[in-house]
Amino acid sequence: MKYQIINLILPLFLIFMLFGCDDKSSKSIPVSLSGSASTVSTVIKGLSEYKLAVVWEAMPKSYQQDATMAVRSAAALIDKKNYNDIMMLARRIAKVLKDRKELFKRVARKAQPTMPEMKFNSSYDSVVDILNLLVNSSVSDYDSLLKMDIGTFLSETGSETLKTLVESNSETRKKFASITNLNIKVVSIKKDEEDLEISDPQSNRTEKIRFVKIENYWIPQKAVKAWKESIKNHKMALAKASKNRKQINALIRDSIPAIEKIVVALEDAKTEKDLATVATEIKTFKVPEIPREDPQLKK
Repeated sequence: MKYQIINLILPLFLIFMLFGCDDKSSKSIPVSLSGSASTVSTVIKGLSEYKLAVVWEAMPKSYQQDATMAVRSAAALIDKKNYNDIMMLARRIAKVLKDRKELFKRVARKAQPTMPEMKFNSSYDSVVDILNLLVNSSVSDYDSLLKMDIGTFLSETGSETLKTLVESNSETRKKFASITNLNIKVVSIKKDEEDLEISDPQSNRTEKIRFVKIENYWIPQKAVKAWKESIKNHKMALAKASKNRKQINALIRDSIPAIEKIVVALEDAKTEKDLATVATEIKTFKVPEIPREDPQLKK
């Protein structure tokens, strides 16, 4: 019985779609003899220490190049001024959420009177902390975004974000603990193909996963096809979006004043009634519909 714990674009996270009971009577091959088991052990150990970059380091170089291309090509669709203006608004939102915590808490308490105060504080603080991490990272500036090294981003901002998210409440910590305390058993080894049985002793669930060697890196077999399809779909979506780039950016530019109006209202909010007014403005805000084709291309 499978269930998904973490779903990120990096293919190695597919090893965490697992769990079942560990058959102690079955024979297993020592982990030290298996490259795939060593890879999984290294990733699990790194994640247990909130070192998110271990996932990046476990990826084949071509996969790293694909991921870098995906991020930079998507970022290039947005005009520099539009992006920087949006990030400036995001920094203002992060600040107002921090400064107006008590006001937001009073509103939340009325909406959810049974929610424990400690749980609210933890959840609220984690959202604010993660937002602050992002708006002050390498993705906060357009030029930095285009030159961003994903490995470095994961090592710094990614790791801090993961730590903040995991430690936000006891339930998340418990789920994360089940990931970082997995048992690994090698059940078969071939030249470029290995089968692992990975089990979670807490839930008594297991999953058998086949790994294949790609560029001297061990990757879950299912992830290889999924990765290729993801990159293919990204390129197709990018090609379509590129045709509408001018209009997309025009719509973003036209939407920024309305978003800023909401941000200003949040900054000026002093009472619960003020926040109710802001909530109404947010509900009435409509995300502009992106056109399917750029008329400029017909000229």
